[in-house]
Amino acid sequence: MYAYRDGQRAEFCVRVGPNTLLARHHEIAAGFRQAPTVTRF
Repeated sequence: MYAYRDGQRAEFCVRVGPNTLLARHHEIAAGFRQAPTVTRF
């Protein structure tokens, strides 16, 4: 799952094969239940 900020709103996305899709509520909730991993560039 990836997150980015579009103005004041955070958008969460998931990769499905070669596609990037907006995450559904249950996918976002599952992501927060997992151990946190942060990648900064």
